Amino acid sequence: MGDNALDSLLADSRVKLVVDGDLGDTLLLDGIDALTLNLASLPAGWTAPSGGTESDYLGTGTNYLKLTNGTIDLYIHEDMANAS
Repeated sequence: MGDNALDSLLADSRVKLVVDGDLGDTLLLDGIDALTLNLASLPAGWTAPSGGTESDYLGTGTNYLKLTNGTIDLYIHEDMANAS
């Protein structure tokens, strides 16, 4: 794909998907709205970091909820996800 401004984020060979959105936008994860996710019982295969809190993982000043499934890291904008 040529020059990629995200090379520093991809150096660990993991697939990273960032979902940016605003209040009112919807993201379904295995049919469950990200705003209603219960991190204690995520859909099969998905895990959250200890405590499941949103954090500035990407260093952009915006908080994201990070979920992982195998080699995929999914970062969901704080306005679209429940981190409890």
